[in-house]
Amino acid sequence: MPLESADVYGAMAAAPTAVGRWNAFTTGLADIGLDQINYAFLDFATYDRLAARGDPAMSTMRRDWIEYYADRRYDLDDELVAHVRAGRFDPKFYRTSDARNFGRPEIMHEAREAGMNTGFLVPLPGPWGDHLPAAGIVMGSSLGDVEAARITRDHAPNLIALAHVLHTSMSGELLRRRAGAAPLTGRERDCLQLTANGMRIARIADRLMLAEATVSLHLKNARKKLGARSLPEAVARAMIYNQIHVT
Repeated sequence: MPLESADVYGAMAAAPTAVGRWNAFTTGLADIGLDQINYAFLDFATYDRLAARGDPAMSTMRRDWIEYYADRRYDLDDELVAHVRAGRFDPKFYRTSDARNFGRPEIMHEAREAGMNTGFLVPLPGPWGDHLPAAGIVMGSSLGDVEAARITRDHAPNLIALAHVLHTSMSGELLRRRAGAAPLTGRERDCLQLTANGMRIARIADRLMLAEATVSLHLKNARKKLGARSLPEAVARAMIYNQIHVT
């Protein structure tokens, strides 16, 4: 079946949370047979780790495979990861059956056993538009090689566009997870968003029809979750994590 890109874009735009956008993206791709998706940052900061594991921050693959991949540090020898780390933005088609063409064939053999047969890698920029790729989305399939290859090649332009749209809206979520900050509730986001818009507590309370003490509590909880020492710092962190937006 064809990829209904407009529907996927619309569902992603309508989703109020990062998880909702991820679900819209993966559901749209699963509808055409791309059901094995990994999205991850790699080395987005030089001081982050000397040997970055590149654990997929979000994945539709089996959790035991993801944990096994990370524990075995396969990212250090994975040709797909190497493609991103080499600074190449060109997308890459691959088949796990072509294991002999990879540095460590067992990585592709085991990925195939985990359900990944054929896929399409799209390298992506760092969280602040770095000139080198620092993230990537692998859109793979558990279908047979011929069918999966046809799907990825037929839909390549739309898949690239969707990958970049997802990354733009999701990079803050990966930064949040990496920092260990808890997600905000809807009310905490509302209060922090209105604070970012320049409103004081009394006006926020009136706007949201809440007691001022309730607004203060929401802001206090948001600050704590974000690991911020002040309200302005909480606003800044929430913007970085795409929890709220400049309006």
